[in-house]
Amino acid sequence: MIRRLIPLILLPALALTCSSIPSGKEGEAAEKLAADMLQAAGLPQWQKTAAVEFTFAGMRSHLWDKARGLVQYRKGDIVVRFSKDSFRGVAYEKGKRIEDGKRVWSLIEEANSAFINDTFWLQPLFHISSPGARRYLIEPDSLRVTFFEGGVTPGDSYIFTPAADRRLQKMQMWVKILPVKGAVAEFSEYTTTETGVPVALRRKTAVKDIVLSGVKFYAAFPPAGQKDPFADLSPTP
Repeated sequence: MIRRLIPLILLPALALTCSSIPSGKEGEAAEKLAADMLQAAGLPQWQKTAAVEFTFAGMRSHLWDKARGLVQYRKGDIVVRFSKDSFRGVAYEKGKRIEDGKRVWSLIEEANSAFINDTFWLQPLFHISSPGARRYLIEPDSLRVTFFEGGVTPGDSYIFTPAADRRLQKMQMWVKILPVKGAVAEFSEYTTTETGVPVALRRKTAVKDIVLSGVKFYAAFPPAGQKDPFADLSPTP
C-alpha cells in the first residue's frame, strides 16, 4: 500500500471541523458497496490505462507511465524523472541537468512524496483494496476504510460516501497527520478521460478547493509518433 499524505495547503482548512469516526460493520454489504464504487470509479478502465498526466492544485505536475513504472515531476524550473521501482533518476533545473548526486536524490524524494499524495487524491478509491485495508459499511450508504498496515501512518481511516450514480461524492478523513478528525472533502465536476475513467476535477474543503487541471489519460504510451519523455532513463533503471 502506498503512503497516504495530506497536502499542507489543507491544514488550516481541516482544523475547522472535528468528529468521531463511526465504527461500521465488516462483511458482504461493505464489500458490495466497495465493489459498486470501484466499478463507478472506472477501475477496469484504470487497469488498462497506460499513463496519466495531471497538474495538482496549480502547484506541480505529474506524468506517470504506469506500464513502465516511471514518473515525471515538474514544479517551477525543476523537472525530475525517476523509476518507481529503483528510485534512480535524473533531475533538471531550467533545462540543465543537475549533476550533484545528493541534490538529485533529494529532488527524487520530493517528487515521490508529491506523487504519492497527489495520485491518492486523483482517486482515493483505487487504494481501498490495498493490503492491510479493511472495509466497513456505515449505514445507510457509506464505506469506512481503515488502513491497518503499510505506509507511515497505519490506523488512518477514511469514510467514502457515493452519489446516486455510485461515484465518490464525499471523503472524510481521520489521519494521524491532522490533529482534528473527520475533515471533509467533496468531489465534483467529473469529466470522463480518454480511457473512460471518470475523474473529479474539484475537491472542495472547508477553506480551499483542490483543482486538478491538464488531466490526460493514455491508452498507449508514448503515443504513436511522439518522442519518449523518459528516454534519458533508458535503459530503465
